[in-house]
Amino acid sequence: MKVLSLISILCFLFSSIYAATTPKSVFAAKVKTSEIFDTLSYPAQILPKIEASVLAESQGSVEKIFVTLGKQVKKGETLLAVKQVDPAYNYVPMKITSPINGIVTQILTTEGNVVGKAQVLVKITDPSVYKIKIEITSSDLVGLRAGMTGTLYVSGGKLTFPVRIVGMAPVLDFYTGTSPAELELIPSKENKGKMLPMGEIGQVVFQTNMHSGFEISADAINYFGTKTFLSVVSSGAVKRVEVEVGPIRKGVAEIVKGLNDNDVVVVRSTSFLADGDKVEVQNEKDI
Repeated sequence: MKVLSLISILCFLFSSIYAATTPKSVFAAKVKTSEIFDTLSYPAQILPKIEASVLAESQGSVEKIFVTLGKQVKKGETLLAVKQVDPAYNYVPMKITSPINGIVTQILTTEGNVVGKAQVLVKITDPSVYKIKIEITSSDLVGLRAGMTGTLYVSGGKLTFPVRIVGMAPVLDFYTGTSPAELELIPSKENKGKMLPMGEIGQVVFQTNMHSGFEISADAINYFGTKTFLSVVSSGAVKRVEVEVGPIRKGVAEIVKGLNDNDVVVVRSTSFLADGDKVEVQNEKDI
């Protein structure tokens, strides 16, 4: 009986010694300084910058419409004729002309219809000049400014255009709690000849608060009370290093303090790691 007990104790001691000397498998990443930034995105409405509403100059009946929807017209081209109903004008039809070059986007009357003075009859839009409108939330106002550049994504992300903020409202809208801003396209060789889909809702993305730092998977962080640690591999063993964690973006944490360039950090292990445990790195990658 005593022999069996002695054998059991020896087996336990040998297994403990073996476990202590056998390296544990870990997956690690070598950290390097990289550019870190916050991403701000907003729905963007693509609108015509030049749009004209053609009005009736006096009361009358629409005698003839000379244009069709979608027709390209030139400044001064006759759009329709409105017959005067005032005898003082001898019932002479008045020609209504286009004030700008553009495309007929709306015809808001029909032939024979009686229209009143200042009634909108036709709308003309210049499709070659755009304005892009976004609404900025109050919390993001400090991070954006006029002149800042971003990227506009349209057609489900298939088309991209560089854009610039040209103006921002200094106060918030009382009803929406947002501040409207206007953007313009930045000319580029890549987008020469491409047309923005007028009226489409796209997405504008800005990169703000750019700075250098370290990032690591948030899963690699160990929490002990109010303190945060990372397991750093040094000379084949784990060293627990206290770090200061910054913002976490999409599952990736910014490490504000505690790491150095080329530190090898354990991101996943097959078992619990204690300070000083021997480890064998299975798959080291740079991040």
